[in-house]
Formats: sequence, C-alpha cells, structure tokens
Amino acid sequence: MTTTNTGKRTFSPVSVETEDGTMMYFYGHGGAVVGEDGKYREVPGCHLGPRTKATNPYSYDPLLQWRKYNETPTNASAVYSDRMSQWNYAKYRELMEKHFAGIGNDRGGDYFGSRGASRIEAFLRDYFDKQDLELVRIEEHCNQATGYPVWAFFYVDPSYTPPAPREDSSAA
Repeated sequence: MTTTNTGKRTFSPVSVETEDGTMMYFYGHGGAVVGEDGKYREVPGCHLGPRTKATNPYSYDPLLQWRKYNETPTNASAVYSDRMSQWNYAKYRELMEKHFAGIGNDRGGDYFGSRGASRIEAFLRDYFDKQDLELVRIEEHCNQATGYPVWAFFYVDPSYTPPAPREDSSAA
C-alpha cells in the first residue's frame, strides 16, 4: 500500500495498541491509501472531511477510528453512544462499569476513543441483548451543538430481517 497526499496535509496517524491487542487510531489528517487493486480507501485515523480536530476542535468532521472491513457492509446498522445512554441510562451505566471499569483515558466515563473494539463489541452485544452482533466500524463524531465527542458504532445483526417493501399506492 502507498500513502497518498489528498490535499495540503499528509496522513500522520498516532496509533495505540489497546489492552485486547486491537489498534486504535487518532488525529489523522487528510490522507488515504490506494491498495494493490488500485481502490482508494479510507484510512483509520483520517477525518472523513476537511475539518480536523486541529482546525475545528468543536465542530470537526467524523474521524474513522477503527474498521473491520475495507468497506462497511450494506446491511450494517449504526447507533450513537449518546443515544444509547438516553434510551436506557441505568443499563448503559451498568454495562459501562462491567466492560470498561478502569480502562481507557476516561476511566468510568463515556470516552470510547481509548477502548478496544472487542470490548466495545461485547458492550453492544450486552446492551442490545444480541450475542451474535458483529461490530464492523467505529467513528468518532463531534456533537455540533456541544462540541463534545460522540461515537457512532456500525454493526451487523444477523438476526435482523428488514421489513417487506411497501406497495406503491400511487402507481396506476
């Protein structure tokens, strides 16, 4: 793979190996990788737009933190970390303590940036009561109203069956 300059800045990730051996990436700047097949790929550690934490600390573009596959599966669903705490705060806090007690930069807090993908996947499995759920992507976003980070977790739920398409009643 080769590193490509996609603008005025080049890719310069800071990577950290977490306690479970997965790599987490932070604060990349405008880079991409072109694989052997010639396809352009997002790079963990890259912002997915021009606004970085350095240039826009309270309104930055999403940051690809981790991914399992080069492309997110088309049947993936997503959930934001702040919504999970709003939907069932007691369960969220209990599972945060169970899976992340004393782990990461923000011990006991809601910062997922320094927590491993396997622990986050276990947290999501317990939260949704779906042990076959597969975590496929983690993005750090910025809440545009508050400037605080929030995480988007993309996952595949093999037990999910999409609803049947509705018939178009306007067709004649």
